Amino acid sequence: MIGPGDLIALVTFEGAVYPNLAVTRERLGRPQQAPHALAAALTHWLRRRDLWLEVRGRQIHGIATARPLAGPGVWQIDTLIDAGDGDGAVLGALLAQAEEEALRSAVRMLLLRMPAAHGDAVAEVRACGFEPVLAERLWRAPTAGRLVARESSLEVREAAEADWFGRFQLCERLLPASARRVLAPTYEQWRAMLEQQWLGRRPHDLVALEGGRIAGCLGLGRCQGGAQIELQATSSEAAAGLLRAAGPRLTAGEPLFALTPAGATAVESALASAGFELQDEYVLLSRRLMRPVEEAVPARMGAAAPAGG
Repeated sequence: MIGPGDLIALVTFEGAVYPNLAVTRERLGRPQQAPHALAAALTHWLRRRDLWLEVRGRQIHGIATARPLAGPGVWQIDTLIDAGDGDGAVLGALLAQAEEEALRSAVRMLLLRMPAAHGDAVAEVRACGFEPVLAERLWRAPTAGRLVARESSLEVREAAEADWFGRFQLCERLLPASARRVLAPTYEQWRAMLEQQWLGRRPHDLVALEGGRIAGCLGLGRCQGGAQIELQATSSEAAAGLLRAAGPRLTAGEPLFALTPAGATAVESALASAGFELQDEYVLLSRRLMRPVEEAVPARMGAAAPAGG
């Protein structure tokens, strides 16, 4: 954590630009750049965000910040800047500080999204104990007004509060098993790990139904590059129906982005057919800090079953 004495180091950081290696949904479509260092400090003090510095002598060599996701037990690292010599020491020191503070706050998981193009930095983060969970791909349509989605016979309607468990089941069906164990092991933990800041205060959510079961869902929000959708679907027909229903809710003149798990064939096919093109690739990494009790205390072989069991 930082204090007033760190302002000298912050001032020496000004004037140089280093890429922010952490990517949030809000920043999709925006060129990679570092936030203003003093602005990051003020954000910490005024909003009580967690911020860590790596300072050597009178010079700052790195900045990291984190924020809680939908639940308090999961933090997302949303700033990660290495202004050192690139040997991994700065990233390691920043992530160690973040992990120490997260443990004090009873946080069980850290999540971090990074550009896949920064392969060396990803390798350094992995050396700090983070594991890749999901490869993601960013799709872009030049303007929402040119979005052309084919018709679908499926029912599409506004999402309701009662749909949340069905959306969880949809996510479980679509995620690879390795990602499901991290991002959606239980309904409660899945809800806690949702990245919802980009949706704003009045999100637009749609669901597609097939045989009374949720076959797809779409969330509509903002990012710094334009409008953004989050699209999940079991079939290209469900994806197309959701895209078509979202059309009237979009502003015609701005770019439209969609972040998808790599290999989501049905969704990516529907996006390509609607005029989206692949723009960037990312890797989502996780660091689990607290093991579930059932893993921390394994059952002994031959232990007696509980009474009444």
